[in-house]
Amino acid sequence: MPDWLDYQKLAASIYSDFEKNAVVVHDDKVRGIDSGIDRQIDVSIRTAVAGHEILIIVQAKDLGRPADVNVVGEFKAVIEDVRAAKGVLICSGGFTEAALSYAKGLNIDLCTVHDAQTRKWAVDLRIPLLWVETTGNIEVEIEAVSDMVSHEEPTLGRDPAKWTFSLNGGNALTTLADLLTKAWNSDPANQASGMSHRLELAQPGMRLIMSGSYSIPVHSMVCSYTVQRTEWLGTFTFSSCRGIFNRGTGTMLTRIALTDKDIPLKRDPSWVEVQDPQAVLANSTLMIRVDRGIGPDSFTFNRGEIGVEDGS
Repeated sequence: MPDWLDYQKLAASIYSDFEKNAVVVHDDKVRGIDSGIDRQIDVSIRTAVAGHEILIIVQAKDLGRPADVNVVGEFKAVIEDVRAAKGVLICSGGFTEAALSYAKGLNIDLCTVHDAQTRKWAVDLRIPLLWVETTGNIEVEIEAVSDMVSHEEPTLGRDPAKWTFSLNGGNALTTLADLLTKAWNSDPANQASGMSHRLELAQPGMRLIMSGSYSIPVHSMVCSYTVQRTEWLGTFTFSSCRGIFNRGTGTMLTRIALTDKDIPLKRDPSWVEVQDPQAVLANSTLMIRVDRGIGPDSFTFNRGEIGVEDGS
């Protein structure tokens, strides 16, 4: 299939998506009033306004150069002949400045169509993104006193985030990272920046598992931390994005399908740190905010220290 035919069909498909109440026909024939002959129309759009049928005609050209005033003039003659209420001239190569100026007074929109999944006619539509990262200095102090004699060697790992605790009489197991995550997300106040926080993580009947069958009761487990929130301004694009860009007005009618795969998973080094996020949000009509959530893998500890006191 030649590229020019693909381009016409893409235009027809996009208009069909946006104009659900209209009749969109690709490669239509419309009888000219003055010429008395059937005019070939790349895409015709028929709709009704207040009971009156409105005809819009679209000409789509896949050109390797910008369309000039001659192309606009030829399309103007077709619009007048078929008595169309509106004409849309679409050209993949864009338009000359003279063509843009000429079309303004003729009720002709000069546009390009784009589809992110079609490489030749894709547009790099970048959407602003505010990336939020929350960090903090965390200290956990655990008070646990043995209530049994064991000949097993304690095997606590070097990473306290992975230390395991038993709950409900040993019917449930959890880790320090899981406990921190649950406490952190239980109340937005726990995430307030610029202040110190103190959370008690111990629960009745909680025991710290020291080895396979050896555990000790936890009397207290206090988490102390401060929160720092840093935000960066960046952009990202969509894998599914198609629409019509009006070159005369600089506006784009587009349909975007946002998926999990489109959202960045990590911060791009080129993004700029923002000092006043509220001002950025206030000055943007469209912005995606990505607040990096806190999960069990968000907590890391430099070291864990175990102190043993002889009760005798």
